[in-house]
Amino acid sequence: MSKKKEDEITGDVDSSPEQIHEEDLGAKNVSKLLVEARQSLNLSQKEIADQLYLTKTLIQQLEEGEFGELSTKAFVKGYLRSYARVVGLSGDDLIQRFEDEQKDKTSTIEPKLPLAKNTDNASLSITGPVSKIAASGISALVLVGILIWVAVKDSSNSEELRPPLTITNKDQSEEEIRETSLSDLEEGRKLNLSKLDSDVQKNQSSVKENADIEKNYASELEIKESKLEESELEKSSEEEKIEQAFEEESGMNDVAPKISELVEFERIVFEDKSSIFVTTNGQDELKMVFRDECWTEVDEDRLGRIYNDLNVAGDELTIIGQSPFRVLLGKARSVDIIYNGEMVDLEPYIAQDQTAKIRFTD
Repeated sequence: MSKKKEDEITGDVDSSPEQIHEEDLGAKNVSKLLVEARQSLNLSQKEIADQLYLTKTLIQQLEEGEFGELSTKAFVKGYLRSYARVVGLSGDDLIQRFEDEQKDKTSTIEPKLPLAKNTDNASLSITGPVSKIAASGISALVLVGILIWVAVKDSSNSEELRPPLTITNKDQSEEEIRETSLSDLEEGRKLNLSKLDSDVQKNQSSVKENADIEKNYASELEIKESKLEESELEKSSEEEKIEQAFEEESGMNDVAPKISELVEFERIVFEDKSSIFVTTNGQDELKMVFRDECWTEVDEDRLGRIYNDLNVAGDELTIIGQSPFRVLLGKARSVDIIYNGEMVDLEPYIAQDQTAKIRFTD
């Protein structure tokens, strides 16, 4: 199709009356925007539900912001995009606003460290493994000080309580008595130092054990955080796949599908009515005349999807290609179909929800 004709089509789509509500949305939330847009069109919740083939309860949940009561995040986006299309809002802007609101809710959740047991001094308390190590270190210093004081005191008391030496041998000199006293003092000092050494080693062992506990705790915390990040990534990837599957199934993808070079597309608009021509390499003709709104999808076995759009009353769609064709109609009773010059009776193919899937072949 020529560049000029594509620009004319784009201009017609952009000037559609459905865009009258795409103004500055301000700081309003998603639910409030939907309610105001519906009320400005004088539509009830029941009328919106009927147009979207949904329940009135689901429409109420969307307008009250009860997204958690619905199914997955991907289906919520699909419902919001459909609602926006009916009331003339931008589906992309509404979905972006919905994403921002969800991020604002989750950003308020922060990890918290355990509080100190003494609530009066909570603001000055240090909790966790660091506090245990500090307490152990202080206890060790206090214990060392006590042991040194006890050792000095014991030494002093031993000197006071030691009975006076009785010289039984007149030949024993004062020098021998002095050497004996010094020997006793040295032995006592060595005994006290040995005991002090043992206590210090025990305290050092306790400090090292606390350091190992802290290291193990930090390692476990890193592992948990890593697993949490992996879980979040997997969940996000799964939601994207579900959203893509939903949009492909419901035909609500705003991005136009890439059409093969073998397919020619032409739209002629006159008085708000469109004549659409889709031509491929074939001789079979499939013509549809629409009496009301109807979502339409047409697949050709050779090329896949060659047409999908929401048609309105007065539209005419003509497809010339090679059968077989596979057609999906969202509201089958509002369409008349002529295949290779013969009128087609659609009633045998229409389901209870008014949709129809038909395969046309020679």
